[in-house]
Amino acid sequence: MKNVFRDNPTIAFGLGLPLLLVVLFLVISGIPVLLVAPAQHDVLYATNYSYYNNAQNTLQIAVVGDRVQVNYIGSNQPYQNPRLWRFNPRTGAVKEIALLLPPGLAPNTGSTVEAPKIPTVTPIEVPDLAGLKVDSSSLAPDGYAFSAGPDGYSGRIFTDLF
Repeated sequence: MKNVFRDNPTIAFGLGLPLLLVVLFLVISGIPVLLVAPAQHDVLYATNYSYYNNAQNTLQIAVVGDRVQVNYIGSNQPYQNPRLWRFNPRTGAVKEIALLLPPGLAPNTGSTVEAPKIPTVTPIEVPDLAGLKVDSSSLAPDGYAFSAGPDGYSGRIFTDLF
């Protein structure tokens, strides 16, 4: 077997360099775990949360003081239901927090209807958030920062590089 690699160095480089790169990337990806302390605070975030999609029939999630306040604005069902999540960085677990819409909402027909000048605002009780104190800043006390939108990573490495 050694003679094959000595006689054909191209095969040795063709097999050895990719393996060397895999090992190198594995070692480099493990360095931050050794040098950076893990996050200590939970993160609340919402998905399918597009207030500007239909501002007349939507959930409004806000931090008032140090508590999360959830209100439903409107009298029809929303186009999409926002979902609220709680991420625990110590375990890596993500838990969905149930947001129940108020009963008696009219079905959403999809057609544009003139919105009332003063929309109906209905507070929604969320039992999973009842005793939770929240800091609304994007910088946690342990130094981690949360960013989203244009400040976050775009995920398009080729367009970022070239």
